[in-house]
Amino acid sequence: MPLYSFRTWQLPQLVITYDSSRPDVAGSPSDSCREDFSGPRAFSEPETRAMSEFILSRQLEIKVYLTVHSYSQMWLVPWGYKEEKPRDYYDMYTLAEKGVEALEAIRGTDYLLGTAAELLYTAPGGSDDWAKGVAGIKYSYSIELPDTGDYGFVLPANQIEPVGQETWAAVKAIATHFADGHN
Repeated sequence: MPLYSFRTWQLPQLVITYDSSRPDVAGSPSDSCREDFSGPRAFSEPETRAMSEFILSRQLEIKVYLTVHSYSQMWLVPWGYKEEKPRDYYDMYTLAEKGVEALEAIRGTDYLLGTAAELLYTAPGGSDDWAKGVAGIKYSYSIELPDTGDYGFVLPANQIEPVGQETWAAVKAIATHFADGHN
């Protein structure tokens, strides 16, 4: 019997703390005793540092940032770390609707759409908030995959492909938006 399974093993989430000289940019707590502590400093881990450098080096080319998690069946729009919505929230929400509609059309899976603060709770340290607030990527989202709690993080194997198909439909809808010349 293996000590772990790739099926249930989770990669460390790309959670990004903020530079103390720029308070409230990403909203991460600095108290290492909190369960949502994201590290001793911004990009303290090589994986997050590499991703941030890659994104920042191409930030003018990147039109959309998607981070995929499980579970809850939600499409989350910034901000997650505070209740206030970005000035361009309507634009972000409208594009997210296209993704959600494409996703739901595959097999009828219902997704909630809104900010983490309104649908769940304030959630500091999300990479989508960093992508929007620091990297300046207008369309930054967190997609919370199925399900809504029956299976939690471990969906039955027969659900992996259908979830992938519906998620891919959402990604294609978003990409098509930009391919059609929209900004």
